[in-house]
Amino acid sequence: MALLQLDEEQVRTWTRAQKDDWWFRNVFRGDMPQLTLRAAATGFLLGGVLSATNLYVAAKTGWTLGVGLTSVILAFAMFRILSRLGARDMTILENNCTQSIATAAGYMTMPLTSGIAAYMWATNAVLPWWQIMCFNVVLSSMGVLVAFPMKRRFINDEQHPFPEGRACGVVLDALYESAGAAAGMYKARVLAAAAGIAGTIGVLSGENIMRMVQQKWLGLASAWHLPLSLDGWYYALADRGLAPLPRLAGVDLRQLALSPSLDLAMIGAGGLMGIRTASSLLVGAIVNFAIIVPIMITAGQIVPRSGTDRVATPGPVNSKTRPLPPRTDSRRSSSRITSFACTQGRTSSPARYTSTTSGQAISNACPPMTTATSSPPAPIDSMPSAPPVVVCESAPISTSPGRPKRSRWM
Repeated sequence: MALLQLDEEQVRTWTRAQKDDWWFRNVFRGDMPQLTLRAAATGFLLGGVLSATNLYVAAKTGWTLGVGLTSVILAFAMFRILSRLGARDMTILENNCTQSIATAAGYMTMPLTSGIAAYMWATNAVLPWWQIMCFNVVLSSMGVLVAFPMKRRFINDEQHPFPEGRACGVVLDALYESAGAAAGMYKARVLAAAAGIAGTIGVLSGENIMRMVQQKWLGLASAWHLPLSLDGWYYALADRGLAPLPRLAGVDLRQLALSPSLDLAMIGAGGLMGIRTASSLLVGAIVNFAIIVPIMITAGQIVPRSGTDRVATPGPVNSKTRPLPPRTDSRRSSSRITSFACTQGRTSSPARYTSTTSGQAISNACPPMTTATSSPPAPIDSMPSAPPVVVCESAPISTSPGRPKRSRWM
């Protein structure tokens, strides 16, 4: 059955009161349960699980997905199974309430992958969990307060169809017809099978999981895992010299994140967001990682990681002296202190170590290190030999009880 709606002339000529009266007489179902305890609990449960999947997809693609359609089908299938065990089936309005709560929980992941992620990236610090929770609570409250006037204006008055809400309404209307129940259960089984296949592939491709299962639990000598990258076979040939190593601006393509992987979640995300949005993301990724980043590496604005052709390139003529921070050497337990002489270039000076009861030694007397980029490094054969490292041992001196033992070598 098609969803009831006003035509263009009625939307343009009717007043808001007339539109509300029409909705009350033709759409509103006051005799049917809607906001019930089980509907809210189901929405919280599905929203918590689906928001975690949404967070994973958003962190990898930068695009958040609504979980309304998935929650509609899962809630329908779950209560249809419970109804066979004697429980009362969920009404269409209860299911609508469930998907509204689950959708709100799914959209709560958007700040975690946009604003908060950008802030932590810029400050290079992880926010405490209670600050993130307070931020989400305040942001959600503001969103609810703003939603009331926006709904009155754009949905009640101007009758704009909310895309995801309308799609959920069409699916709900089809599921609760007599002929749509079987189709709904079939869709739920397909979702469960797809989740099982994707989860199995994810477990088999997890190197740490397979190492724990095979080596720690089963006692095998080595562990096998399903390769996540689909181009691993090609790079295996390249390591043997049987195939050329693909590079852009002297940088390995794998360091540019250009590698096809076996991730079924990305296939599902592409199907949910549509061909236009997925194509836009693909074009943006190609322009960013295959064009802009190599240009910035060539210009020297981005320094690639080690293992590339660009690392050994000498920089501009510039020498500077940078002092070394204190070096910490942790030991479990020792009754004798071993002192070392720091050796850097042609200089050698003793390093004073302080031993504490926890077994921590701290070096504070290393000379500053001079780095120069005026010329490439000299060959190893022409470099002068470093002075030997002096190692000696000294017995700890006696101290008063309750204070840590100290030893110093001069």
